[in-house]
Amino acid sequence: MKNQRGQSLIEAVVALVTILLIVTAIAIVIVNGLYNSQFIKGQNEANKYAQEGMEFVRNIQKNDLGAFGSFNQNATYCIDEVNSTLTTNNCNATTVNTGTSHIRTVTFSPGASQCIASEIKVTVVVAWSSTKCPTNNTFCHKSELISCMPYNYPASNP
Repeated sequence: MKNQRGQSLIEAVVALVTILLIVTAIAIVIVNGLYNSQFIKGQNEANKYAQEGMEFVRNIQKNDLGAFGSFNQNATYCIDEVNSTLTTNNCNATTVNTGTSHIRTVTFSPGASQCIASEIKVTVVVAWSSTKCPTNNTFCHKSELISCMPYNYPASNP
């Protein structure tokens, strides 16, 4: 009996350390699950905003082909949803312009290798931020949609 005096104390410490490890593992799993659900929510919103942006541009192309073909190819545009136009105002990489935490931009690239000669490559990019983004790259996640849209139909096929 004399040799077993401190054994219950050692068993108690081992049991506490084991419980602490289990609780820590469970907490890590819960925190990662919450982060992943927030990331997926942000990604789903970004995909929705990108699709809306592409539909907005497609609507301009469908209703005013002349204006669609005349967009400046060196500018980055944002969608002014109030006036239903593309604008270069407040369209930079640090200002939220869609929803509460997303940046949506539209660029036009005629003569892109992916498109034929009478098409313009339209790229809609939606970026968003999360807690895992570094301070020098606030909007480190992005969703991007690319489409080739015709701007010059032949006379026989309007």
